[in-house]
Amino acid sequence: MISPSQESYRKQQKQDTSPENHIQRIYADHQPFNDNGPKINFDDEKILLQYFDNNLTNLFLKDLECKIKSGGVCNINFDPIYDAQNGDGGSLELEIKPITDNSNHFFTVSFTNINRTSLKYQLIQTEKGWRVSDIIYPSGESLKKILSQEI
Repeated sequence: MISPSQESYRKQQKQDTSPENHIQRIYADHQPFNDNGPKINFDDEKILLQYFDNNLTNLFLKDLECKIKSGGVCNINFDPIYDAQNGDGGSLELEIKPITDNSNHFFTVSFTNINRTSLKYQLIQTEKGWRVSDIIYPSGESLKKILSQEI
C-alpha cells in the first residue's frame, strides 16, 4: 500500500518530467488571489526547495530574516510568481513557451491576472527535478537580483 506522502512524491516526480510541467505545477500550487486557492509559503525552506533552486531558496530565506529583524518589508513587496500585489482570482489562461535556442532552459510564461502578463523563467535540472533559478519581470529586473539587494 502506498502512503499519501509517497503518492504525492510520485505524482510530483511524474509532473516534473519537463520544465514546462514544473512551471504548470507552480501555478497550480500557488493561487493567492483565489479566496480558497492554494498558496506557496515563501517562508518555509522545505516548500521553497520543491519549486526553486538552492540559491534562490537561500535568497528568499535571507529576505525572511530581514523581515523578521525589521518587522516590515525588505526586498520583496509583491508576489514573485505573479509580479503583482493584487489579483482578480479569475482564469489564468496560462501559456508556457520555450525561448528559441533554449540551451539555458528559458521559458516565456504568460497569464492573465487583471491584465495579460509575460514573465521569463529560467529553470535548471537538479537531482530532485526541475527548479526555478530566476524569474525576469517585464521591467527587466530579475527575482535573483531583487532578492540579492543589500538592505
